[in-house]
Amino acid sequence: MPRTLQRALIVITPGLAIWFLPIAGLAPPQRHLLAVFVATIVALVAHPVPMGVSAITAMTLLAVTRTLPSARVLSGFANLTVWLVFSAFLFARAITVTQLGRRIAFLIIRRFGRSSLSLGYSLAVADLVLAPFVPSDTARGGGIMAPIVRSVAEAEGSLPGPTAAKLGSFLMLVGFHSTYTASAMFLTGMAANPLIAEFAQKIAHVELSWLRWASGAIVPGLLSIALVPLLIYKLVPPSETEAATARAGADRVLADLGPMTRREWMLLAVMVSVMAGWITSPWHGLHNTIVALAGVST
Repeated sequence: MPRTLQRALIVITPGLAIWFLPIAGLAPPQRHLLAVFVATIVALVAHPVPMGVSAITAMTLLAVTRTLPSARVLSGFANLTVWLVFSAFLFARAITVTQLGRRIAFLIIRRFGRSSLSLGYSLAVADLVLAPFVPSDTARGGGIMAPIVRSVAEAEGSLPGPTAAKLGSFLMLVGFHSTYTASAMFLTGMAANPLIAEFAQKIAHVELSWLRWASGAIVPGLLSIALVPLLIYKLVPPSETEAATARAGADRVLADLGPMTRREWMLLAVMVSVMAGWITSPWHGLHNTIVALAGVST
């Protein structure tokens, strides 16, 4: 049996079981909604088709089977927070595809990575620079920063196992904690933040604009960025204190990347413009989502 068909059966079987089998306490419409929800979650894990296809198929099924009214199925698309998260994820994809995020990280490492401690700070700063535009700690920390941290550690001969204490353990811990600190500092630092801002608006009637969020988080965030690498350095001291090999490795990576491409320059210009739009939103009155969508359209 083809693997795609196997994955499709894994998705369809629990959905059909919940759809047709009675469940105590649930009316048929509730049971049908649960069936589509469970099948969608399984599809996102089993991945028989791309994630977007799974989501659109689920919405279509809910409307076609009249489990939910069509207007309610599509009501989430009228939510500005949903569009803000969507726009930010498109920025994250662009940063990954163009390798601009990788270039920025290695430029910072080459410029400031003079010792193992300053190398740790370089990784923290790189994460901080990328945080406003990559709204997922998993995508940023795991997809961009973790491979960089691993390559830097391997350049120093530090691998998982007996040589981890040489440099790798220290850098991995700094990278992990810096990612979560940077995620909390910006409204677009991770997907949960806009949702928190929406709850604050609905429940407490407090509007958390991008600038207001950043101004409230900047002091504790920068203090954490300043103290955490030093604290980890004291608790998990690396035996390798120099970073010459890491800087040489950064030089090689940047040489392989070559000069900045036209796409990278354009993306950088759009990112700076969007950032300026978010910061000045209290003055020009445009919602953060509209500013982000304007950047995506560009």
